[in-house]
Amino acid sequence: MVTKWHKKINELNIHQQIKILGYWDFKEYPEFPGLYLIKKNNYLIFCGLIAHSRVISIFPKNIISLIMCGNHNYISLHTKGKFYFSPKSYMIKGICKIINEKTKEYSAIKFEFI
Repeated sequence: MVTKWHKKINELNIHQQIKILGYWDFKEYPEFPGLYLIKKNNYLIFCGLIAHSRVISIFPKNIISLIMCGNHNYISLHTKGKFYFSPKSYMIKGICKIINEKTKEYSAIKFEFI
């Protein structure tokens, strides 16, 4: 049974593995490709995996709080506005403003769920 499951994971690419299974093959890909956190002035350009999400409000505007992992760092990211958030989303990328650098708390300005 284990070999049958192992064959299945090897047939999927890394994005399919995390989307379908919730994890990826660490032997083939020790790090998830394409993750970044780039600090510019008071802003952060980011692309990372969603580690945890919490819907705070859906009316009148969606407010979602996320814990995101990118470049070996975890940050707390707050999103606000009119957007659709699918529970199947596993990544988020965009630009955010620094709220508190010490606690790694950021407010997303422009973002996209993947």
